[in-house]
Formats: sequence, C-alpha cells, structure tokens
Amino acid sequence: MNETANFKHEADQLGCRCGCGQGGASIALLIVLEDVGRRFDAPITINSCARCEEHNRREGGSKRSEHVVNEANGWESDAADFSVQGVHESKVVAYLKQTPYANLIGIGKYKGRTHVDTRGYPARW
Repeated sequence: MNETANFKHEADQLGCRCGCGQGGASIALLIVLEDVGRRFDAPITINSCARCEEHNRREGGSKRSEHVVNEANGWESDAADFSVQGVHESKVVAYLKQTPYANLIGIGKYKGRTHVDTRGYPARW
C-alpha cells in the first residue's frame, strides 16, 4: 500500500466496489487527489473511483463516464467522488477551479462530496 499523510492509495478505495475488483486510478487522478489533500492538510475519503461497466450502469452513470474502466483504458479510472475530512465541498470545488490544471479537469459538486476527473478539458456541474 502506498500512502501519504493525507491519502491512502488502497485498492479497496480505488477499485470497483461491486465485488469484481476491477480497476484503479490513473496517475493523473492520483496527482490531483494528492494536491487536494496537501492543500487542505486533511485526509481524503474516496466514495467512488473505478467502476466496471455493469456497476456503472447500476449506479446510473453515463455510458461515457470517466469512472468506467475497461481494457481500452488500461483498467484505470480518470474520476473519483471524494470528500475531504472537515472541509465543505464548496471549498474543495473553489480550490479546484483556481488550480493551474483547472482547464483539464471535470468538477462536480454534490452534497457531502466532490467529483473530479482528468478528462483533458473543463466540465462543470
């Protein structure tokens, strides 16, 4: 297991949670999560990262979801839904929007969590 003070790179946090065990996070996504953890100096909890296609369907995810892993993308997810301990999601979103890489990521705000993905262009919701 790789970990830092603010983020634990555990397979059970990053892989598909339906029980299939597929996938993990892309390096680009891990860099963004590490940056957020350092900025707020607080632990990050991953709510959802990699999803197999079947699990994504059951979750109601888009067919083109950045969460989906398959052989074509090397079983690496480019998306995570997460929370930062003690930090409101509005503050996390505000931080992500002002980063130097903001024009390369998707950012979504939900009650109690934030979505970020490394799609290569900006998307907001």
